[in-house]
Amino acid sequence: MPYVLPALKGECLGAGESADDTAALVQEVIDKYEAESFFSPAEKRFIDQHGAEQQEIISFSWGYEAYHVMLWALGYVKELGAPTELCNVGKDVGYLQQKDSFTDFLSDASLRNKSEILDEADLIYRYNWVCVDSRVNDKTPPAGLNGGVAYERHRALNWLICYLDLAWDDVRTDT
Repeated sequence: MPYVLPALKGECLGAGESADDTAALVQEVIDKYEAESFFSPAEKRFIDQHGAEQQEIISFSWGYEAYHVMLWALGYVKELGAPTELCNVGKDVGYLQQKDSFTDFLSDASLRNKSEILDEADLIYRYNWVCVDSRVNDKTPPAGLNGGVAYERHRALNWLICYLDLAWDDVRTDT
């Protein structure tokens, strides 16, 4: 949930929506799901500021990919598959929109077991390594891999497995 609201703000601002309209929409969602306390310090700063710089908009818009991983971990998304394309934002946001409260959202979740999450973290580590190696060697990643998607999934999965016990804003994606 925290990842989706900064991503929503980034998406709206990136699409040219006014800062005031965007802030009102984000606040409406925060209020509906009683999400005020869900955000990391960086997410909170981004949500609270008026407008945003282009790089921040891009950075936080990638939060949809983290949200997609969380939906997978909670059993809403059947499988992640290879990181070849961006998640379906409309479908992913729909899982939350269908619920009247965050409690309803959680009550319908079915947390995957630890071994599934660890296996996926290991696999995404490998995918991200291939993407980083390709970038460093000025090559196109093989098999249509998308380096941005691989990175964001790696980050989200590392947070889920408590890699180095780092907070969300500090999660690393060592390869």
